[in-house]
Amino acid sequence: MEILKKTIVLTVVTSIAAMFLAVTYSNTKPRIDAYMKNEMARLRQSVLPGSAGFEEIKISGEYCYIGSDAENMKCGLVIPVSVKGYGGDIRMLLGVDLKGRIAGLHVIDQKETPGLGNRI
Repeated sequence: MEILKKTIVLTVVTSIAAMFLAVTYSNTKPRIDAYMKNEMARLRQSVLPGSAGFEEIKISGEYCYIGSDAENMKCGLVIPVSVKGYGGDIRMLLGVDLKGRIAGLHVIDQKETPGLGNRI
């Protein structure tokens, strides 16, 4: 009987905790999505300096961004790149100008060993 009582109490407590987590997630998700959208726009700007705006296109199933300057002239391309690392995928944004030169690179996400592999 004691085990049944403890099981019921534990079930109620974990259900309440799960409910609070679900409510918190649903309330914060729109703000997190908006922040990520703004952050990605800032990162596109940083890897392709001189661009004033971007047009989203799809190339081979991946979304890429054509950068335009203030006069609406094309100035380069921003490409999301993913390579395998020791700790998992390393996701980056690569900016390439019209001459094919790398204009910028930013690591978005990586899970390499702190102090060793993450010093990429």
